[in-house]
Order: sequence, then structure tokens, then C-alpha cells
Amino acid sequence: MVLLILSVDIGSAKTFTTTDLEGTWNLHALASGYPDDFQSWAYGTMTCDSNGVFTQRTTNRTGEINQVKGMFVITREGIITIPGGSGQGSAFHGVMNNSKDTIVLTGNDGGGGYFLAVFTKSGGTFATSDLEGTWAYHGLISGNEPDQVPGWYYGSMTIDQKGNANHSAITDSEGQTDYIPHVAGINITADGIVTVRGMDSYHGAINQSKDVVVAVATMAPGRISSVRGYNLIVSIKQVPGAYTTGDLAGTWYAHGLVSGSYDDWTGWYYLTWLVDSQGKGNIVTGSYLNSHGETEQPSSGTMSITSDGIIRMSQLPSYHGIINLAKDMCVCTMDDGGGGYGLVIIVGRPAFDEFDFDVDGDVDFVDFANFASHWLN
Repeated sequence: MVLLILSVDIGSAKTFTTTDLEGTWNLHALASGYPDDFQSWAYGTMTCDSNGVFTQRTTNRTGEINQVKGMFVITREGIITIPGGSGQGSAFHGVMNNSKDTIVLTGNDGGGGYFLAVFTKSGGTFATSDLEGTWAYHGLISGNEPDQVPGWYYGSMTIDQKGNANHSAITDSEGQTDYIPHVAGINITADGIVTVRGMDSYHGAINQSKDVVVAVATMAPGRISSVRGYNLIVSIKQVPGAYTTGDLAGTWYAHGLVSGSYDDWTGWYYLTWLVDSQGKGNIVTGSYLNSHGETEQPSSGTMSITSDGIIRMSQLPSYHGIINLAKDMCVCTMDDGGGGYGLVIIVGRPAFDEFDFDVDGDVDFVDFANFASHWLN
């Protein structure tokens, strides 16, 4: 498997404590891998206290509702794990962005599959006018042929003050580049929940910075004859003329999910990536781990960025990404090099001293062995 990931510098250093976890978070997640029953999406909420103890309630694609409890710890760098976890818990690894309103986390789903989850912090007041503008979106689909066709896709849409959306042509991993989706419109509630008119399965949430929307759905984003199935979609608001190559300098933490068919590599991975001011990047030695326990060194690469925030990689033609205005998060899609299809969410900040902040005390987990499978199945 070949991975080429990017990094972005976002300014002054931040430190993190468990108080940054406190509050209510919206959760959206996608699982890939096998057996079939563990390919799914889920959405819900997580309430967390200042010690990292959380209660999570989710709904999956079959309508099943589940609730679990557990505990997160966070290092001063913003790396998030579950302490004392055995089995699936030991695989959980995440990171918080500098704006402290988004968490990205990967792990095993408890049934042979793998997941990527995004938490956006709840809070604030939202209106349809917050959606106005152009949004670039990247999505990943899991599922099994012939009913589903896994793959990636990206495109953009312009939304007016009333939530009416006009799409550009979508590009997907099947090679389609000319289909223009038709969506009646987008709705948003006062607490930031995003839905699509006429699409019951679509459920999303906007972050507090109002520049990222994360959603799940069961759909074909383009033609029904192309990629289709269980979707995780990350949309970032585009700001024309806001970016330069210097924005690609710094240290980022990447978490990715790969979907595919039976003979493709599927799973999660996370790594740290360093990039200089010219867009040349190097993987930090020993920082890469995937769901199969492999720690090999991924390939380095060179990136370019447009003034509108679109990021490409010359060594990997399928690579396509976008950065948010806060410059602390980007998302990209690509072929993963092992036959599968990847969605990568990358969180960045300047380097920190290498020491961890931990939480005193222990917590008993409720039904921990089935923690992730309750999200997704």
C-alpha cells in the first residue's frame, strides 16, 4: 500500500487538556472491511465531562440506536486515546484540531471492520445564511458489489441564502467526471444539524467555526451506475484567494480510512507528516501505523495548492484535497495503492515537546467489547 499525505502549518502552538473534551459533540462515522454487516455509517451525539468520561448515543444505517460509556485521555499535543482499553479500545487513536471544535478518530469496529469517525463540537446558533457560499466536498463510500460500489468522489456546490444548491460536475474513482448532481436544497437547524431536502438518510453537522460540515448518507453521489453505498462526506467552505504555498509548511496528523472490494486492501491508518515551505514533505520515522499492525514508511511527496485551497500531489494523480480557512484541517481523497479507495482527514499545528498529559484515576467501561460495533451495526 502506498500513501502520500500532506501537511499544513497553522500558526501559534496550542496545548490541550481534558477540559477541551468537555461538552456535547456531534458524531459521524463510516466503517469499511468485512464481514458485510460491519460496513455501515452512524451518527449521534457524545456528551463528555472535564475528566474525559463520556456517554455516546448513536443511530446506524438500519435505524438501530445504541448507547455506550467510556473515557478519553488527551495529550498536550491533542492526541486522543482510550486508557486501559483491551481488544477494540487499544486500536482507538485520534486528534483534536487547533480550533478545538473537531476530533478525528480511527479504530476497529468490533466485528472485523474498521472505522473513521469525526466529532464536531455542538454549540452556537446557526442559520441558513451560514451555508451561503461555495463548499468543496470529498466523500468515501463503503459496501459490497453489486448492491454497493465502494469508492471516493469529490465536487463542489454553491449555496444561496435560502439553502438552494448548484453543483459542479462530480469526479469519482470510477473515472466519471461529467455528471452534475441535482439537489433540491440544504437545511440547517438552529443547533447546526444539516439535512438535504428529499434525502432521508442524509445527516450532517457544521462545526463551530462554520467552515466544515461532516455528514453520512446512503446514496449514489453521482450516477447510480457508478459509486454508491454508505457515505461519509466532509465539506469545507472555499475562500477564494486565501492560500499560498507557505500554508503547506508545518506538522500534521493524518487519519485515513480505505474502503474497497474483497480483494482490495481495506482498513485505517494514522501518521505524522512534515512539510517545508516549498511543499516538500517527509514522514516522521516510526509515526505510521495501520489496522493490520504494519508500521512501514509511506512515501514522501511534493504538494501544490491553489489560491482557493485546492491541494494536489504530482506523484499521485488521484490525490485531491482542500484546506479550511482556519488552516487546521484538510480532507482529501485518493487511490490508496493497494486496490482500495481512501479518505484522509489531516489535522495540523506546529511541533510540541514530546510529553503526554494523562488523567488520574480509572473508569469502568460499559459493554466496552462491543463499543464500536454499537455505533455502526
